[in-house]
Amino acid sequence: MWLDTFMPRQCKLCGCRLAEDEQTLCLACSRKLPLTDDYLSPYDNNTARLLWGRMPVERATALTYYYPESFCALLMYKLKYGSQPDIGEWLGAYMANSFMPYALFDDIDIIVPLPIHKRRERERGYNQSHEIARGIGDISNIKVCNNIVERSRYTMSQTKLAHADRTKNVENAFTLLRPDAIEGKHVLLVDDIITTGATISACANVLAEAEDVKISVMTVGRTHNL
Repeated sequence: MWLDTFMPRQCKLCGCRLAEDEQTLCLACSRKLPLTDDYLSPYDNNTARLLWGRMPVERATALTYYYPESFCALLMYKLKYGSQPDIGEWLGAYMANSFMPYALFDDIDIIVPLPIHKRRERERGYNQSHEIARGIGDISNIKVCNNIVERSRYTMSQTKLAHADRTKNVENAFTLLRPDAIEGKHVLLVDDIITTGATISACANVLAEAEDVKISVMTVGRTHNL
């Protein structure tokens, strides 16, 4: 309490002083997040359709729309390039609290954050998807495992590639390390942003090498024009 008096916590977006019961974002900014309605139809929505025919998907939900200068885009930039992992954990918790009433976690056995290459993780200091997954796990009480699958090949950033080149860029980029840990389980694959779905599909198809596994997808943002 005394620390907040001399070093007041500030909203990550507008910079205002946070109230005692606020974390990371003030209430006004959190209400301005451009939320999707994926949660109303998690088996059939624009996010799920993006993955149909490319990976075995049960449910797919994104929390917000992602477009340049959106609040989601600003938060993602701070999370990925601003050394602010707490934003990821807050977003995960916000997402879990938003989706819990709609039973989106009821049959999930394990949460798997989409891995980044060890080289990129060293540069950044953390995996932003793991921070998001931790926030989800804290609220849902579902175990988070970051040692099920690894990013075994270093790839160029997808943001620098045309949509047609993104699938090729992530071919053979992932390796399944512990198929036994997810056999017969329902896995929730968590990532920060879904644009073309190429990276998520590549990772999910490697997870699908495990026997009798079901895979659902959850992301913070998805491209607005999907």
